[in-house]
Amino acid sequence: MAPEHFFITTALDSFSALRRIPTQSNLAVVGLFSIIEALTTHAPRLTETLDSITHQITNKLILLRKRYAREIPLNQYFLPTTEDKIWKKLYGYRSSIAHGNTANFEGDYQVLRDHNSVVSFLRGNVKELIAYALRNPEFLTDLRRC
Repeated sequence: MAPEHFFITTALDSFSALRRIPTQSNLAVVGLFSIIEALTTHAPRLTETLDSITHQITNKLILLRKRYAREIPLNQYFLPTTEDKIWKKLYGYRSSIAHGNTANFEGDYQVLRDHNSVVSFLRGNVKELIAYALRNPEFLTDLRRC
């Protein structure tokens, strides 16, 4: 793989390492999002108001999910709502965990149902994202810059 696509190899190695972390662990969510961020985002530019990590992930993953070889139906994992809202809630859940808080699946994160639904959905997306990145490394390289 070309040096400018090394981030894909790193993501693949990280995904392999995540197998050693129990699915029930909050670290599984943080680790899966770490891979998503590594493959799709850049450091937010302070001069751009619509450049936050949440905004990047929400918009880029909606785009990428349409390009995956396998469809991952949202309604199989979450309560009915928009994909935009799902990704924002997912990233909010990740942030809550990363900052040492607990998530309320009967309140703010009700649409996500539970931790296992989140991990299963993210794991499926990461698998498809890595497969897509391996087939289309130039596209992912360009997407990270957007």
